[in-house]
Amino acid sequence: MSQQLYRWVITINDPQLILPGESESVRLDLLLPPCMLEETFELLESKNWVFQLERGEETGRLHYQCSLSLKNKVTKSKLLRLLAITWKQQFPDHSVLETLSGEGVSKTAESLFNQTTVLPMQDEASSFDYSQKTDTRVKGPWSKTGFYYDGSDLPEPDAFFYGRGMSWILLNHLYLEEQVQKLEELTGYLITKVLEANPL
Repeated sequence: MSQQLYRWVITINDPQLILPGESESVRLDLLLPPCMLEETFELLESKNWVFQLERGEETGRLHYQCSLSLKNKVTKSKLLRLLAITWKQQFPDHSVLETLSGEGVSKTAESLFNQTTVLPMQDEASSFDYSQKTDTRVKGPWSKTGFYYDGSDLPEPDAFFYGRGMSWILLNHLYLEEQVQKLEELTGYLITKVLEANPL
């Protein structure tokens, strides 16, 4: 029987997805922006999490190194299923991604999932420290508690848009705009309900 655990270590490697019209692959933090990964962990009903963007010492490949603590125990297979479901929700078919890529968003979610590894966390303190180490850090870390280090002392301090197509810079901007619009709609709905319950 698969072991059910609260705490997991997650590595998401750059799938190096090349879109039509682009000569280089889409950088990982544009394909899956940090704000979207934060949302992923919140949708998984997390207790705590921390992650950062790193570059492999030997391969030079970008990846997210993540430590995740959940409110409820899950098996490895269930956690992977939850990640797959969450990413499909975050990359809906009507998303601007489909327009920009010309290939639909299912390929984006699938490419991320295929590059994701999940392992049981052995020691919470050590794992959370490992997900914030400085020697391979490119950007981050981000955490549930709100701590954010901007990497200003690193060789590549602000590489968020480095060497990638403008379409994916636009995507990141539009994704944030979409979240703001949803928040505004929810605020308007709540105000309406309050006024209905308490007429002036």
